[in-house]
Amino acid sequence: MSLADFEGDEKFETSYLGNAERVYEKRVGDWDYTFFEGMKTARAQTIILRGANDFFLDEVERSMHDSLCVIKRVLESN
Repeated sequence: MSLADFEGDEKFETSYLGNAERVYEKRVGDWDYTFFEGMKTARAQTIILRGANDFFLDEVERSMHDSLCVIKRVLESN
């Protein structure tokens, strides 16, 4: 990704940035993750799924997908 425009000039505006009340790094299992909390506008969320093996994790992922689909349908139908 580049901040360069079509003329090749790079510019950066503060409007490109968001803001959060808290930003921190935390280890979950074997990986370090960066967490953002208290964002004024959030367009996405992350759900970290962990499991003992691939079979179990596949089942958890399917269950999470089904749950999100139910929430979507409820919101659509008021």
